[in-house]
Amino acid sequence: MSFSERYGLKPKKAIQLEGMDEELRTFLWNYFYTNYWFDIFDPNDKYKINISKDGTKLFYRIWLFFLKKSITKIDFLQIRVKETLELIFIKTDWYKVYDFLEFFIQNCPREELNKNFTSACNKIFEQESAPYRFIDNKIVSITSETEIKEIEKAIENPLSGVKEHLNTAIQHYANRKKPNYRNSISESILAVESICEKITGENVLSKALNSLEQKGLKLHPALREGFIKFYGYAGDEDGIRHSIKNNKTTSKIEKEDAHFFLVSCSAFVNYLTVKAEKLGIIIASA
Repeated sequence: MSFSERYGLKPKKAIQLEGMDEELRTFLWNYFYTNYWFDIFDPNDKYKINISKDGTKLFYRIWLFFLKKSITKIDFLQIRVKETLELIFIKTDWYKVYDFLEFFIQNCPREELNKNFTSACNKIFEQESAPYRFIDNKIVSITSETEIKEIEKAIENPLSGVKEHLNTAIQHYANRKKPNYRNSISESILAVESICEKITGENVLSKALNSLEQKGLKLHPALREGFIKFYGYAGDEDGIRHSIKNNKTTSKIEKEDAHFFLVSCSAFVNYLTVKAEKLGIIIASA
């Protein structure tokens, strides 16, 4: 927060939930340009007027698969490419900027640059009151830095089943065009089920949670019962895994429901991992 904001001389910026002001757009474009242009698009030859070979490949994908423009009208002149990319940030609908950031990160082969850029974006989002963050190369609507750290830590779990389920949960949750909160919750719970199965050998979450104590991993009864009820919620008539009859459900699954389960299940995965490590139980990739 700036000096003027701290002392009430300048109003604190409103949350940019469904919009993007000029300052945020400009910050993102500036960081994008300085992070990528001279490494990928600039041929490092002042006499060349076209973008570099690597830039040509990447811009080709942007033109065809993101902008969805005619292949016969593509233009690889440096000035034209720069104008096209800047217009995406400055002139398109706010959600298309986020779409482009995801598309670019997922198609750009420069992992180190991508890591630097997503980290910078998260700082910009926080600074400009945009309630979005990059998590695992996807932009997710989560405002708490603590929540983000829990999810990121859980995704780094060495157990492949946990990674797969949480990544899928994020994909369902973060899909701005067609989010699937029901399946996001299901995948979040399956991540917990996966690590519990690894520890206990039980492939049903309720049984696995009850078996943890036999492995020396003691949970507070309220905590254990809480997650058993989570699992019960997912399987009962109004819950997540129950089939949808006649295209109707008896309860509507909202974004905040999926958010709660994604964060809670990630935190529980991290909790169980630490507990297992203290007991010498190795959570290896499987």
